[in-house]
Amino acid sequence: MTDLDIKVLHVCECLPGGPGSYLQEVLPAQIGQLGKRKVAILAPQSQIHLLPDSPGLLAFSYEQERRTLRATMRLASAVRRIVQRYRPDVVHLHSTLAGAIGRLAVIGTRPRPKTVYCAHGWMIDPDKPLAGRSVVAAVERSLSHVTDRIVNISPHEADFLRNCGFSEDKLGLVVSGIGDLPAAPPLPPREGPVHLLFIGRLDHQKGFDLLLDACARLPKGKARLTVVGDVVRGDRRPSADGLPVEFRGWLPRESVAQAIVEADAVVMPSRWEGLPLVALETMRAGRALIATNGGAFPHLVTDGVTGVLVDSADPGFLAKVLERYGAAEFQRMGIAARNHFETRFRAERMNEELLGLYRDLAVA
Repeated sequence: MTDLDIKVLHVCECLPGGPGSYLQEVLPAQIGQLGKRKVAILAPQSQIHLLPDSPGLLAFSYEQERRTLRATMRLASAVRRIVQRYRPDVVHLHSTLAGAIGRLAVIGTRPRPKTVYCAHGWMIDPDKPLAGRSVVAAVERSLSHVTDRIVNISPHEADFLRNCGFSEDKLGLVVSGIGDLPAAPPLPPREGPVHLLFIGRLDHQKGFDLLLDACARLPKGKARLTVVGDVVRGDRRPSADGLPVEFRGWLPRESVAQAIVEADAVVMPSRWEGLPLVALETMRAGRALIATNGGAFPHLVTDGVTGVLVDSADPGFLAKVLERYGAAEFQRMGIAARNHFETRFRAERMNEELLGLYRDLAVA
């Protein structure tokens, strides 16, 4: 076996969102390094169209109308069948359900592939409210014993897993990265309100309610907010009556990138996060980030240098930020954020580290 003579099967049961964006970066790069038909993915049939257009990618599917017990059993059967037919050296499992089902499904297969698991946001993140946390943590620790390596996408994840009693030899750290684009030009000097941008689901995790409350406490004319995203699962969009807020809904990736370029700063008041790609996209564009001072954000943002860390539970967090900083200061932070992106968060580095991890496991 040469250094890159490896076959990899990715398993993902929910492509929309973070896992899908992650795979957009990973799959083409791995095909380029490993070769055609050396990289495969298993995903729901209804989501296959969301995969990147990557010649040489083998795509397997299973039926999943909803997250039902029957669909879960189909996933387990498909994992086992494809592992036995495709005979990958490494199975890379993405997110909680695929991670649990996939690790159990490969037990007893011969030859047994090495298993890699990436949660893309842990249920047991200490910042996340969860009933029965100790039970879920115990289940995850048990599953770790049939896992060859857990890939954490931020130091925050690796730290709290150690505190939860996970074995050090199971834990890996491959910080997420994204493909580079030319840095956006600096914004021209302008008067008037600071232009802020929010991107994502309008839900409890993302802290959109906290942001609206903070906007309501700003002096008139201090800022305007553009919102890219919407509610999910049939929820009602929060009211922003009387506030300088523009809702643009979900936009294509190219339009999201342009919205970031047009903003002075992107605001992420999340209650918990793994490592959100929006933060990396903001730094890539050379724009400042205003983010919660918990979770992965302290590993991403140097307060006052590449952005601002805030206590988003403080209703006055936005007013305090805008008392200290204006458009010129955010532009300075954006330049520093771009430099930080170039040194730490490029996709090339992430993909090199993933392939190195696969190689080490395959030859062990």
